[in-house]
Amino acid sequence: MYGKFINWVSGQFELYLQDKLYGLKTFYPSGYFYITETDKSNNIVNFKIIVRNNYKKKRGALSR
Repeated sequence: MYGKFINWVSGQFELYLQDKLYGLKTFYPSGYFYITETDKSNNIVNFKIIVRNNYKKKRGALSR
């Protein structure tokens, strides 16, 4: 199931640079997101999504 999920996400972001070495890392103009599997047990898929970007929150608004 994890492989199918990664393939689906990869297809949704196919125009962006991707790295599939250890999970799926997809780069977009202001950062990237990274999806990796955390645990395999009894047909349950556990994964972690990390989102990094260049924006900082200041006084209730987003700015670069």
